Amino acid sequence: MGGPQLKAPIQKIATQKGITIPLTYLPDGPKAGDILAWKISPQTTNTFLLWNKGVIRYNFVNVNDKSFAAVTKAVEAMVK
Repeated sequence: MGGPQLKAPIQKIATQKGITIPLTYLPDGPKAGDILAWKISPQTTNTFLLWNKGVIRYNFVNVNDKSFAAVTKAVEAMVK
């Protein structure tokens, strides 16, 4: 929710983890209309929304090193 200052750390994580799918941040930070539209809680550490054709297929909250495998598995399921 921090906005544009998260761009570099997000890119670093993507490089370190070998993530090739698009990762985004909210350009307007916590003031973005997307926060309310997608019901993203500011109390979470992070939120991963995986969508296809405008429909959210998976929603992961508070992902950490141990639970990141579930995100990977969901991405793999979506690209098959």
